[in-house]
This record gives sequence, C-alpha cells and structure tokens, in this order.
Amino acid sequence: MTAAEAAARRAPGIPLRWLIATLFALVAASGLLLPAFLGLPAFLSIPLVIVGAGGISLLVLGSEADETRIVGRTLAICFGLALALLILGGEGRLLFAPADWQIRDAVLADLGRHRWPFAYVLPDGSKILRAPLGMYLLPALAGGGQRALDLALLGQNAIVLGLVLAIASSLFAAGRPRRAAATVFFLFSGLDAIGMLIAHAMGHAASFYHLENWAWGLQYTATISQLFWAPQHALAGWACAALFLLWQQGKVRIGTAAAGVPLFAFWSPLAVAGAVPFLAYAGLRDLKRLRPADCALPLLALAISAPALWYQHAGAATLYNGPNRPDPLFYALSLLLEVAPFVLPALIAGTRFGRAPLWIAVVLLVLAPLWRIGDWADFQMRVTIVPLCLLAAAIADLLLRENRPNLRRYCFVMLAIGSLTMLSELFPVLTMRASPPPLCSLPGVWTRQTGMIVPNATYLASVSALPVRPAEIVDPRRDPPRCWSRGWITPAWTG
Repeated sequence: MTAAEAAARRAPGIPLRWLIATLFALVAASGLLLPAFLGLPAFLSIPLVIVGAGGISLLVLGSEADETRIVGRTLAICFGLALALLILGGEGRLLFAPADWQIRDAVLADLGRHRWPFAYVLPDGSKILRAPLGMYLLPALAGGGQRALDLALLGQNAIVLGLVLAIASSLFAAGRPRRAAATVFFLFSGLDAIGMLIAHAMGHAASFYHLENWAWGLQYTATISQLFWAPQHALAGWACAALFLLWQQGKVRIGTAAAGVPLFAFWSPLAVAGAVPFLAYAGLRDLKRLRPADCALPLLALAISAPALWYQHAGAATLYNGPNRPDPLFYALSLLLEVAPFVLPALIAGTRFGRAPLWIAVVLLVLAPLWRIGDWADFQMRVTIVPLCLLAAAIADLLLRENRPNLRRYCFVMLAIGSLTMLSELFPVLTMRASPPPLCSLPGVWTRQTGMIVPNATYLASVSALPVRPAEIVDPRRDPPRCWSRGWITPAWTG
C-alpha cells in the first residue's frame, strides 16, 4: 500500500463502497421500473423497486471491505463538474444540444405525457417503445411539462455522472495526479482534425462541427462527444470501466465489478458488452479466490435486469446484426489516427493498470469496426467506450511519470490535437440558441429529424412482440406540422 492509499483510507469522507452502493441502487431502480412501464400495477411495482434497489445496495455494502474514502471536497468537485458538463451538452435545455437529442427528447416527452403502457398507431401496425430506456424511466415520473422532464433528467444524470467520477477518482492520488487524469480523460480523442483534413483533400465534404464524421460509417467517439451526444451510453461504459479498474487495483472484488454489466445493460447494452471481455479476464484471474458473495452480487444484478434484457431483445430480429465491411482505406486511416497514436506509447511504457487489459483493449478497438448492428456505426461507437477508457487511464498514468520525457512530450502533442474534437463540440454550444422542446410524438419526430434518418426498429417494436395491453393509443397523425417551434440549429444572434 502506498502512502497516498493509506492516507485515502484514513481521511474523513464517504467510503467508496457507499458510493458504489448508491450508484447500483439508482441504476437498479431505473431498470425495475420497466415492469411498471409494461403495465404492472403500482402496488406491485413500487415494492419491487424498493426491495430490488435496497437489496443490491446492501449486498454491495456487505461484500466490500475496502476502507478507501472520498472526501467532501472531491465529491463537490465531481458533482459540480458533472452538472456543468451535462449542461454544456444540452441537458436541461439551457444550451444547444446535438441533433441526437431530437429523438431522446421525444422519448422522454412521450414517457412523461402518456399513461403506461402506450402504443403508437403506425401504417405498419401498432408499435411500442422497445429501446434501452434505463436513462428515461425515473425522470419520466416527473410528468408535467417538458421543462420538468428536462430538469429531472439533468438531475438524475448529474447524480450518476458525479458518482462515477467520484468512484473513478480513487484510481489516482489526490491533487495533481487526479487533476491530470481528469484532464486527459475529458480531452481524450483521436486525431479527428487530421482525419477531416484528409477526407476533405480526398473530395469528401468537410464539416468542422462534429469532426468525428470524417470516416463515413466508422467512429471512435471522443469522451466529450460521447457525453454530449449519447450520455446513457457514456455513463454505462464509464461506470463499467471504472469498476474494472478498481478491481484491477484491488479496491473492489470481482462480484462488484461484474454486477455493473447487467445493471447498466438497460442504459446501454452495447457499452456494457465492451466490458465483458475485461470482466471475463478478471473472473479467470480471481477464479480460485471467489467467495459466495462474489457470485451472489452479479446473480442478483442479473435477476434485477432480466426483465430489461428480455424486453430489449423483443422484436430485435428486425435489426441487421452481422459483419460490417468498411472502406479499407478509411478503416486503415481510422486505426492510424484514432487508435495507434495512443496505443503505441501505452504499450511501450506499460501501465500500472496491467498489460493484459491493454491488449484486450487493442483487440476490441481493432475488431469493433468489423461488426454492425442496425444501420450505422453504433456497435463500434458504444462497444469501444470501455477500451478507450482504459487507454485514457494508461496515457494519464504515463504522463504522471518522470522517467519517460520523450513519450510524455509526444502524448501532450497527441492530446492537444485530439482536443480539437472537444472544441468542435463546444463551438455550437457557444454560438447556437438553446434547443427547442419537441411538439410531436416520437414517430413524428423520427421522420422530421435533421440528422440521418434510419428505420425506427432501433426504438420501436410490434405490440405483439411483448405481452402488454396498451393503456393509451398515441396517433402520430395528430402531431402538428412542425415538431419544433423553430429550427433546431438557430444562431444565437438571431431573434
């Protein structure tokens, strides 16, 4: 045990296991609301949420003995940073939000407006929401107007992100190491600016808003982009990555690390899928040291998540799920500009987080673009969240060393170039008006969204695919002609 770790255990503050227990309880509650959405009466669904969320948190507290504490100042910084970043990403609708929020706003609005379960009447039959709804169900209970729903979502996500950051902060010593690690993590991105310039030189359209569109159909998403565009995926992946690294550092047991996967699957099944190879490695390493609690905790998490896992699979056969055949040149350029610049120094210098996990990350980063689910690069963008987190941690660890000056200078340059991706995401936040609330139902917004329109099977399934009897029917034909009171992208200086 280092002096810093010993000090962390002696310091006044909240035990790490309490933060993990709180995070698990909150995420479990969001998953256990699914039966209520599917029609389970309140007198049954409310006790189910209380028992399930309380049980998982008590099991965490009973199985973890590490005495690491997170002091109040660190907690305040983590929650303040979480709130600020989410507001910058458009949550709460105080500032501009990326185009993906057109769909997410409509999902939240429909969940808050209509009686559960509800169905949409569409030309190809009655449809019900069938998507990872973990981020939405708790805030949807706020009901009322769109402002209440937006603020409820912002509050929930700020708590979850604040908890994840506070938990992850224990991986680095207080002070400069912790600040450096946070800076590296939030700046972390591939060299998208160079990729956009190359694509433009090849005759492709250049857009310096959202630089990551340069490799059509391929994307390794930057930290800030992931949070701004798809917070549910970011939070699920970051939580699983933090739990794995805590296991690797001996701060949590394998059961706690593994329990995060099923719990967060209702937030992002693809993000947690990226954590499975790492936890399989952890399980093999700890196979001879397993205790009953190490099995009980993930089994309870799996039982809590079973309805959500079944629900997300219903009707999913309509989605394409198979090999992806990217353009060989753009695939090679993606690896060269997004993966190699950080993998190579991490492999050369090594990391206290282990060489085997680093190699697992490399394999996932190389193979992820070769598979596709749906009509876009969602599989690659989400499955690579955990390996990119591990790579960012390895680079932060390298930069904190004094014996690798040349590699440190190189990494500073790569991070500086990569930070242009973050700046491109902040540019519209500073120059565009706050995004307007939705006026239409989800199907209405789907056909009018300003981004790429793909088949709605990623969010909707036939009512016959689920054993539900809709309590309300939503007819998108009654939607107004315009789904927003003004254009989504409106310069801040216009009236």
